Amino acid sequence: FAGVSQIFVVNEALTGFLVLAGIFMFSPNAAAVTLAGSMIGTLSAVACGCDIDEVEDGLWGYNSALTALAVSIYFVPLGGPCFALGCGGAVAAVAATWAFKTAMGSMQLPPLTLPFCAAASGCFLLGGRRPGLVHARAPHSPEMNLHNYYSR
Repeated sequence: FAGVSQIFVVNEALTGFLVLAGIFMFSPNAAAVTLAGSMIGTLSAVACGCDIDEVEDGLWGYNSALTALAVSIYFVPLGGPCFALGCGGAVAAVAATWAFKTAMGSMQLPPLTLPFCAAASGCFLLGGRRPGLVHARAPHSPEMNLHNYYSR
């Protein structure tokens, strides 16, 4: 849960669990997507050989969690394409984090949420340009977005 807690710059699994519990109260699907995004980011970072201490501290999971959450809020969850976009966005957030850290080199500046902003913006721009990627009319929760889509 450290990848979720790092959204609030806290390295504590209990905090991540409590954040997910709060998101769950708003939307069970959004909580699941947030956790999945963090897990995808963490696994992607491990697969790429990123610093294991940073991975364990959640520093490679929070941008992916935020990106997956943004996809779930701004798109209608119509199946495969939206799922792929959420997963791909989570991986893109890891790539953007790596690029930022590489570009900043010896300055040791933290990427903060810049990778999330870049990855989520890229995901948002794909909406309406690919089959199955439909922007929500009034972004809310995955459940409400789906309800609004079918009740129009």
